[in-house]
Amino acid sequence: MQQRLYDEDLLLVVHKSKPMAVHDLLGLGALTSDTAFAAVLEACSRHNITAANAMFIYSDPLLSIADIHKGYNGLHYMGLFAR
Repeated sequence: MQQRLYDEDLLLVVHKSKPMAVHDLLGLGALTSDTAFAAVLEACSRHNITAANAMFIYSDPLLSIADIHKGYNGLHYMGLFAR
């Protein structure tokens, strides 16, 4: 049995073949509040991200990120957002 460093039930991956506006891509995700949606849009704006073809959402209330500046396989941590 392979040990995982994450719980697959808490991970959402959305992938499209071509980039699309961040606003539209976020609409495909699991953000259930306008506040969270706006906060993620603002974080993307701070990073000059206007279009993307994928997003990863990990929803673990016990997770803490020790170094928010560390990359993960070339991906950057965008922040903690309330659902």
